[in-house]
Amino acid sequence: MKKIIKNLTTFILIFIIFNHIVAYFYELPMNMAVKEKTHMKYLKWTDIESDQNEYDLIFLGSSRGYCAYNPIVTDSILSSNSYNMCTGNQDITQSYFILKEILKYQTPSYIVYEMFLPSFPKQTDFYPVFSNAKFMSVKGKIDMIVNGYGVEGAINLIFPILKHKNYIRKDLLTFLFNRKEKNGLLNQKQTKWIKGFCYNELIVDTISIKSFSEIYSFDNTEVSSKKISYFFNKFVSLCKENNIKLICVRAPYPPTRLNLSNDTAGEYFSELCEKNKILFFDFNYTNSDEYIYTDQDFADYHHMNCFGAQKVTTQLSEIIIDVEEE
Repeated sequence: MKKIIKNLTTFILIFIIFNHIVAYFYELPMNMAVKEKTHMKYLKWTDIESDQNEYDLIFLGSSRGYCAYNPIVTDSILSSNSYNMCTGNQDITQSYFILKEILKYQTPSYIVYEMFLPSFPKQTDFYPVFSNAKFMSVKGKIDMIVNGYGVEGAINLIFPILKHKNYIRKDLLTFLFNRKEKNGLLNQKQTKWIKGFCYNELIVDTISIKSFSEIYSFDNTEVSSKKISYFFNKFVSLCKENNIKLICVRAPYPPTRLNLSNDTAGEYFSELCEKNKILFFDFNYTNSDEYIYTDQDFADYHHMNCFGAQKVTTQLSEIIIDVEEE
């Protein structure tokens, strides 16, 4: 019996070490970018934690948010000091704990939260969770991983290879079947970062537009009701406890893609925010003679380029002015 326990313990230790070795090699590019001070999340957290920065408006949410809302535009209209802390695949659990961490360093008056249906997923992609946790305080990191994701979070902490499973699978498919992954938005040479905003001059091409699929909706997206009812409510409460005005928004989709879709998410978010007495603005349905969004305002199937961002951030800033005057 002792021999079995000893062998099992040895196996587990070897497996944990193997996990960390594989994770180390997968994280080499990120660690190199951090060392060179070019890593996007490293730069964002460095700005947030700086005593010299006092941000009164902060954006949170997914990559749709960091491509849509330009703090330079907001600051020029509102005379504010804003920052975009949206990050790729930032689910609502992350948003809540990221805000908790931000409040250790900043005292914003406004939080603008980008509503995106995949931000309430049933299945968690732990790579973006840990890539944010890497730059948080030790207490904040443990709080998010353990209290935010429970046993599953703890397992991913012990066995870090799990958070890379999607990328390992892609690499295996590439190796076995010579499949090539398309370059993502952030691999484009047109991209640069301004106060956390992704400034991109790329305009989606007509061939890509013709291949657009439906937007994310309840018809094609698995959503966790727990994350909506529990963590969104905690997010709302955290804002209220800190006297922060929460404004929920929804960045536009390319009109061609939106017209193909049964948009069940927009009405749902509207009702959710109304129930919680939160302001919500869906820029897919707030077109006016002054603000008309076209496919050419996008870099790809749902990320805005700098031209579209100029429009939607200006429109948002004018809405905030109206809110302040009420």
